[in-house]
Amino acid sequence: MKKIREDDVIKLLNELRKKYEVIAPVKLDGRVYFKTLGEGDVLTLDYVNSVVSPKDFFLPQKERILEFSESGGEVTVEDELSSKKRVFFGIRPCDVNALLILDSVAREGFEDPYYLGRRDNTLLISLECVEPGDDCFCSVFNTGPSLDEGADLVFTDIGDFYLVKSLTDEGERLVSGSEFFRKATGGDEETAGKKRKECVKGMESLDLRNFSVDEEVVKEKAKRCLYCYSCTFICPTCYCFDVVDRMDLYSRNGERMRFWDSCMNPSFTEMAGNFNPRDGMVGRFMNRINHKLRYMRDRYGVYGCVGCGRCIRNCPAGISMLEILREGVRK
Repeated sequence: MKKIREDDVIKLLNELRKKYEVIAPVKLDGRVYFKTLGEGDVLTLDYVNSVVSPKDFFLPQKERILEFSESGGEVTVEDELSSKKRVFFGIRPCDVNALLILDSVAREGFEDPYYLGRRDNTLLISLECVEPGDDCFCSVFNTGPSLDEGADLVFTDIGDFYLVKSLTDEGERLVSGSEFFRKATGGDEETAGKKRKECVKGMESLDLRNFSVDEEVVKEKAKRCLYCYSCTFICPTCYCFDVVDRMDLYSRNGERMRFWDSCMNPSFTEMAGNFNPRDGMVGRFMNRINHKLRYMRDRYGVYGCVGCGRCIRNCPAGISMLEILREGVRK
């Protein structure tokens, strides 16, 4: 393993900016967000997690996926595929695992070339957690605080240095080609291990082997829902979207847009004839919970929640996914 001095991390990212678009955490109005680093942006390493997930950089909230035009009876289509090389620094293990879930969705059946174009051209540098957030419960799903797959490099704070673990050939090439990395010692690895264990001790511990969704508990919580959709928009694993074609009838040109959608939206399941199989809030809420904790596991072998805690922190009605998990285990 290697290590890098904390002061050299920003130097490393400045070097990478010469070849890549670099996305990293910055503090805005006291809160941490990911953004593409530009001149004058100040990297922050002192944070638990970002306010919103990195999902928007891979599956944008709004994107044009193609343009089309008609002339002389012939239709021309141009895809908006991304080939930009990027480095994503500081992504937490829970969010890396969320991307692994989105990978499974994007590669199933008809592949999503727009998501995969960004994903395959992005080098991920994850920052392991050494201090849990108040609402974090990634240890329940084994999606953190440490990481063994999904990223190219993994950084762990060990004081004045970050321990650096390469998980891919691309990550190893980055480390080998930089002057900022030096050889780590056994003591460095021991320090990192202790910090990971201390972080786990401060988090929720649940055995999900006997877990089942308690529908009565979920229905009771659904009555408090305010229809704001923030839980789905802020979730790193939600991927529902809508597609709209816009066309200028005079120029015969148009575009196809993709937008985030939400299963909590009353019109999400509306069909022709105004028939809606989930026209009530309880039904929509129950579907969301079942999708996260049952359907995703049945289909992809993993839960659709990574325990980042964002939905808990941002729910104005105080609805907690962790409470639903506790009740399901208790049952």
